[in-house]
Amino acid sequence: MRPRSPVGAPWTVGAFAGCAGMSRSAFAAEFRRLVGEPPLAYVTAWRMRHAARLLDDGRLSIKDIAAQVGYGSDEAFNRVFKGWAGVPPGEYRRGPAVPR
Repeated sequence: MRPRSPVGAPWTVGAFAGCAGMSRSAFAAEFRRLVGEPPLAYVTAWRMRHAARLLDDGRLSIKDIAAQVGYGSDEAFNRVFKGWAGVPPGEYRRGPAVPR
C-alpha cells in the first residue's frame, strides 16, 4: 500500500486553525463564511472527489483507495462515499450509469 497522500492526512479544525493563527471557532466561522460549508465537510468532499478519480482510474483496490483518502476501514469509506455519490464505491467504479 502506498503512503497516505495529503488528502488522507488526519485533518482537524484545530490543525487548520493553528496554521491560520486563529481559534477553532473563529476559523470555522470564517471558513464557512468564505467557502460556504464547514471545514470538515469541505475536506470530506475533497477526499470523495479524489477517491472518485482513483476509482475511475481503476488501478487501486477500494481498500487501498480508502486508506489513501484517510479512512481506517473500507466500511467507513463505503458509507461516506455512498452518502456523497449516492452509490457505493464498487458500483461507482463499475458503471457509466452513475452520474459523474
